[in-house]
Amino acid sequence: MKNFVKILFLCFFCSFFSEKTFSQEYTFCAFGGYKYQGLSFGELGVTYSRIWGGVLPFPMYSVGVGSEFSYLDDELLLGPKIVAEGNYVFVGGRLNGTYYLNSKKEEFILTPEVGLTFFNVVNLYYGYNFRFNDKVFDRISNHRVTFSLCVPLIFFL
Repeated sequence: MKNFVKILFLCFFCSFFSEKTFSQEYTFCAFGGYKYQGLSFGELGVTYSRIWGGVLPFPMYSVGVGSEFSYLDDELLLGPKIVAEGNYVFVGGRLNGTYYLNSKKEEFILTPEVGLTFFNVVNLYYGYNFRFNDKVFDRISNHRVTFSLCVPLIFFL
């Protein structure tokens, strides 16, 4: 009985998700996630996505803004960012431009990421941080692992 209820819930979720999201050519999404790059970071933001085609599988791209946040030496470390992302069913890539700052220092880091995705709803990416000056925040490593969730805002309308 429990398996039957799980299957019904999964079918309802998939049909609701596909009706509300994949029928739209453009979608606004809220994303949140966790990333580890020597420090643990949280992330929140909004993306504007375009979906091509109406028959699965189809590619999708997104552009957005957001912010990463963590604590470094008992001080808040913020990272406002611009995001560009492309997905094709189960693979995806993302390019982040993040400007990390606290009350004493600042640094711009460009991070390309690649990894696994499920239609840009659940993402697991690996990225490499490219720095353009000396390493200002030395506790931020060059390697990054990101787990994020993206929820279409049409669910809240």
